[in-house]
Amino acid sequence: MIIGIATALLTSALNAVYMYRKDRREETETAAKLKHLEEHNE
Repeated sequence: MIIGIATALLTSALNAVYMYRKDRREETETAAKLKHLEEHNE
């Protein structure tokens, strides 16, 4: 039972880290796309 709880907590922690990194990647990508569009619209 304790192993199951530990596994669930570890999985949740890893998922939270992955989601945080994914959000950061998407934010960087969106900023780059916006900058690219702004440069071409001038």
